[in-house]
Amino acid sequence: MNQYRQNGSIVAYILIIALTSMVILLGLLQQVSTDYIDTKDRYYNKLAEAAAEAGTSYALACIEQNNRTVSWGAAILMPNSNCNGTINGSLSQYVYNDTTLQTTFTVDPAQQNITPTNGTITATGTTSLLRSGTVIRTYTVVQKRSLRWDTDNLAQATSSGTNRTCGILSASAWCWGQNNHGQLGDSTFDNSTLPVRVIRDPAGIGTNRVRQIVSGNFSNCILLANNQVWCWGFGNVGQMGNGTFTTDNPAPIKVNLPSTFQPYQLAAGFNTFCALGNNGANLGQVWCWGADNTGQVGNGQGSPNPNVNTPVQIAGPGPATAYPAGNAIGTTSVTALSYGGAFSQNMCAIASNFAYCWGANDSGQIGNNSRVDQYVPVAVARQTGKLAGKIVVKIAIDGHSVINAPSQPDLETHTCALAYPSAGTINDAAVYCWGSNADEALGNVAAGVDSLVPVLAGQDTGSALKTTPVMRITDLAVSGSGACVLAYRSDRAVSTTRPYCWGHVFTRGEGASPVNKDPLANIATDGVSGPFDNNQTMALTGGAYRMCAIADYRIYCWGVNTIGQIGNGTQGAPVYNPTEATFLRSPPLRTLY
Repeated sequence: MNQYRQNGSIVAYILIIALTSMVILLGLLQQVSTDYIDTKDRYYNKLAEAAAEAGTSYALACIEQNNRTVSWGAAILMPNSNCNGTINGSLSQYVYNDTTLQTTFTVDPAQQNITPTNGTITATGTTSLLRSGTVIRTYTVVQKRSLRWDTDNLAQATSSGTNRTCGILSASAWCWGQNNHGQLGDSTFDNSTLPVRVIRDPAGIGTNRVRQIVSGNFSNCILLANNQVWCWGFGNVGQMGNGTFTTDNPAPIKVNLPSTFQPYQLAAGFNTFCALGNNGANLGQVWCWGADNTGQVGNGQGSPNPNVNTPVQIAGPGPATAYPAGNAIGTTSVTALSYGGAFSQNMCAIASNFAYCWGANDSGQIGNNSRVDQYVPVAVARQTGKLAGKIVVKIAIDGHSVINAPSQPDLETHTCALAYPSAGTINDAAVYCWGSNADEALGNVAAGVDSLVPVLAGQDTGSALKTTPVMRITDLAVSGSGACVLAYRSDRAVSTTRPYCWGHVFTRGEGASPVNKDPLANIATDGVSGPFDNNQTMALTGGAYRMCAIADYRIYCWGVNTIGQIGNGTQGAPVYNPTEATFLRSPPLRTLY
């Protein structure tokens, strides 16, 4: 009996153990199943994360290509869209795609926070599971990528003088090329094929930010954020504006403008400078100084009193004494001064939307249908079909008024203006040029040798600016041997803005063309589809026999390079394509996750 009881107990124990083992086994199986599902979830989330990372990387490439701004407008950036947000039907909308699984990304412009110095890119990655072509489950991951660009060499502006180039990088002035009069501003007289920073002496410009730089023959001037103007280089005819005629000035010297005068813009000529006021009683005033042998200061004197070493007011409201007779601007407020001018012995300005010029006029560069030098501002001719009824928004000048060497057989000084119809908008702007056409610089096939009045530029049949749909011209620059504009087709994004140039091969930037002079506009190209060709051109400057532009916050120049003024470490032979001033290249961005 006891034996039966003992055997029954053993069976019960075995059943209990078996049941317990089964429960444990079921628990283990459930845990394994849960772990398996969790592993799958992590795997699919990881794929979504990888898709989101692909989105941030693609968005970053587009942003850098578009000068550190979002390029796709209000569209959603996806794998099958280009950087403008336009869908490309030949591309897949997925990062990965098969019959059971798809991954993709979206980058919403509303979620992006980008500045030229830093920002955050946000992208959403998605993994979709499919069964018989139907999505049965979706995994979504949002990834943020924080960025910081090193701003030590962020190019903001350029200027071109005789045998040198200058630029503003992160609010500091840099120059390169010839330095025989101290025009590089580094307190030496040594030429440099590489950019050198203009000295920041505590007793000089100190730590003040540089807002604008202009370059004349062998001297430069800058406008600081504290509203002071400082100049350096050749000062033999008063270019320093400090009451002296000191020949060589290798460090910046403060110009003696009125203490209450707040400049808005500077302008340069061959040996003359002007400043435009922008505050209170000084608003719209123009003050000039330097050489005045052909009337380029604009104060009605000129030869035989050619040099003005302290700024004098020549136009705008509130003169201390009445302006000389014939001053067509008079007390009207001036809104802009001319750009360029390293070789020019004339100056120009805009007032009440009209163009006015003064100074040398041997090639008709004043535009008043004469060749007589003008010692005060006079109105540029407003012929029907040209500047009549137009709003002038920019004027650029350059070119020699005097033959300086046997290698320069022609006078080549000319002026161009960007203007649009008063009944239109800035999108309707066109370029009009006048003066010497020795290098086909007027951009007009029928212009002849010279034109004493404005002619339409860049619009002859065969010109790259003569397109359908039309080109929108956004900026203008003039060199000693031609002119360039920034433009993009009206059916394309503004990010496609590029330089189009005409005139001498030094100016055109299209390569070492056998055509020495060409009035037809052609696109300037780096020749290798590099960063310059692949980025929106943001700024354009001309001067001497050289053009410079800014793309992707880098400076590119082309033209004469006799003393290293291109800034790429070489000198001698001309440079026929836009070439980066390599030693000013901004360091790569840093990614901060």
